[in-house]
Amino acid sequence: MDLETLEIVKDDDSLLKCFEDNVKRIPDNNWMGTQVNGAYEWITFKEAEEIADALSQGIVSLNLHANVSADDLDKSWKFLGI
Repeated sequence: MDLETLEIVKDDDSLLKCFEDNVKRIPDNNWMGTQVNGAYEWITFKEAEEIADALSQGIVSLNLHANVSADDLDKSWKFLGI
C-alpha cells in the first residue's frame, strides 16, 4: 500500500473507526503481514475484519466476557481483559 491510498477522514477519531473506514474503502488491500520462511504472507482489511468478527462472536457465545456498567450511566459494555 502506498501513501496515496491512505486517507484521513475527519470523523475517524479512533483506531476502530479508521479500520472500519478502510474495510469499506479498500477491503482487498493488504493490511497485516507475517514473515514465513523469509517471505511475507498478507491478510487484507476484509480478512482481518472477518477474523475479528469470528473471534468476538466466539467470545460472546462462550460467555467469556464480563458485563460492566457505570453507576451514573444507563449503559453496559461487554469487557474482556487481556
